[in-house]
Amino acid sequence: MTIRPYAPADWTRLCEIHDAARRDELAASGLLAAYLTLEQTAHREGLFDGEVYVYERAGRVLGFAAVNDCELTWLYVDPAQYRQGIGRALLRRAVEARAGRLSTEVLVGNEGALALYRSEGFRVIERVDGKLAGNEGFPASGYVLRHLRIAPVASAQHESLVDLLLELHAHYTQPPTATREQVRAHLLENLLAGPNPPCLLVASHDGRVVTGFAALHLMYSLVESAPESRRQCQLKELYVSSAHRSAGVGAALVRAAAEYALEHGCARLDWNVKASNDRGIAFYRSLGAEQVSDRLSYRLSRTALAALARGVV
Repeated sequence: MTIRPYAPADWTRLCEIHDAARRDELAASGLLAAYLTLEQTAHREGLFDGEVYVYERAGRVLGFAAVNDCELTWLYVDPAQYRQGIGRALLRRAVEARAGRLSTEVLVGNEGALALYRSEGFRVIERVDGKLAGNEGFPASGYVLRHLRIAPVASAQHESLVDLLLELHAHYTQPPTATREQVRAHLLENLLAGPNPPCLLVASHDGRVVTGFAALHLMYSLVESAPESRRQCQLKELYVSSAHRSAGVGAALVRAAAEYALEHGCARLDWNVKASNDRGIAFYRSLGAEQVSDRLSYRLSRTALAALARGVV
């Protein structure tokens, strides 16, 4: 088996693979009437605008993929070779070629492709409704996916998370006062090993550099005692590196937080946002969140806290 760059001699085989696999793709999405051959769509849809790879075994091409910039634009496998690891191998080659910075789109209904991408670290960023690429006379809906690993922070990511925590500190505190040593000690001694540490979910393209994180706390309600509603999850902090914003990292982290809450039997996920953060409010609403209109947030600062404790107030 080899994965190599496309050669003009592969064209006939690419047409055979695409024309058979595309029918399956469109049928799964209820769009078979929109079928067009590769001969009809390749140049118009930019098949050769970027890099094209082919999967070859025993001298026969069995699949191909195309990557333009940081987007996987084409991935097709000979239907006779489905579930043989060919699509996965091509996908991994594309991810490696872009150092993990890769996105793609999948038609709604194509559950097989969606499962493959998810199993390889891709996450749904958004659903889009529009026209079918390659045959714009047909309406279509699809998912935008981005390669993004989200998991509890690993020891190999601690220093990268310290970098991000320092950025978070500077975001809220000017001029910054925390040192790297302080932040590292706080992470290791309190955030990861304290009496009630949060779950720190981190996002990463390559498994090493942390591009964003979500801090989550689980708790039980004092009001609701029914099994289906007594557990709750609090999103204490959500932060994305300034170098990786507007790229779907925040949305992926909130979705991962929702998955975490459901996996732990929570009936709801709560968080706070500054009233002046119009962009953040719009972002949360776009995810389906609702503002809790009958609650206000209060705080006792250190001075007020001490005064109240001493009975001065």
